[in-house]
Amino acid sequence: MSFILCNTFFYLDTCFCCTLINFINIYVQLFMGAVHSYASPDDFWLKYSVPSIDSITGLAGRKKYKMTKIIGMLRSLKQRVDTDDAALAKKKYASPNEFLKWFSYRKGAKIYPLKNVAHIARLYRKMNECPRFWDVEEDIEEEISDTES
Repeated sequence: MSFILCNTFFYLDTCFCCTLINFINIYVQLFMGAVHSYASPDDFWLKYSVPSIDSITGLAGRKKYKMTKIIGMLRSLKQRVDTDDAALAKKKYASPNEFLKWFSYRKGAKIYPLKNVAHIARLYRKMNECPRFWDVEEDIEEEISDTES
């Protein structure tokens, strides 16, 4: 990682910045998808907050979780649901040929089965038309081809 001093600001080299921006973008999309999956933002905050009493006024209210905790909870939820959906896919398409027919990718002349749980789960949900808020339609095929190669 290289730094360049310019007008008293530090600029990170482009490769690191792009990686960092992509990393942040993933969590922003996850958070915003979660908020939009509820009927209203108040419903979202009801789930991701705890009851509290204001020490000054004595009124009851809610204390929102910190972003780090919310992202951790959303990642756990995603991992749990993806694992369950991938297990359902493997159970539904139990024979190796049937699984390979639906959950594989081609690399050259060879066909390889998907191994990533999230990819299997996402494809299974797409086939059954029951996507989750973290399933971004345009990214499904692109991500599978990028990470499995």
